[in-house]
Amino acid sequence: MCLFLFGIVAVPVCHGQVITEDARAWAADALKKEKSLQTIEGDKTLAVLYFNNRTGQSGLDALQKGLTFMLITDLSTVNGLQVVERVKLQALTDEMRLGVSGLVDAGSVPRVGRLLGAEWLVGGDISGDEGERLYVESSLLDVSDTQVLGQPSAEGLLANFFKVEKDLLFRIIALLNIELTPEERARLEKPLTTDMKALLDLFNAIQASDQENYEK
Repeated sequence: MCLFLFGIVAVPVCHGQVITEDARAWAADALKKEKSLQTIEGDKTLAVLYFNNRTGQSGLDALQKGLTFMLITDLSTVNGLQVVERVKLQALTDEMRLGVSGLVDAGSVPRVGRLLGAEWLVGGDISGDEGERLYVESSLLDVSDTQVLGQPSAEGLLANFFKVEKDLLFRIIALLNIELTPEERARLEKPLTTDMKALLDLFNAIQASDQENYEK
């Protein structure tokens, strides 16, 4: 079943977003074979974890998966970088019964990285003040030795969340020492949409899909 966002753009989110039985079977098998798992062979394999909503505003919970979705969408187009699919992350989250907060717990992160076959992990927190300003703080982790390679951050108004994501995106790319061509940078600078309501509708649709509430 396909979900569509109607706003500035119409985006099909059926491909690569619905958690299939194959994805759930992969997660169950990964846990069974956990002791023998290694990172994916090859350079530059990255998994983007969900972000914790620390704003105290439950209405912004959709940003937890939404920011991850945006980063994966952009990073997946970067030449030479392998990015773990979000459906694998969600299937593993469900299988381990971790939830968003447990997934990014300091003790769980290295284990999650190995299970996902990732060389690097990035995730973090979204906080905010009493106004509309948001702050995103994240960490880029080398899974093999649990070394923190950097702590990229970004901030901005909720209405400009698309810009906050872009600022964080380019800081992650810089920490990975990836050089972008002018054409690649121009492509990545283009937002999915500048309509915040449309973005929140998309993020809520992803959450509903994860909960198998396809009608919603």
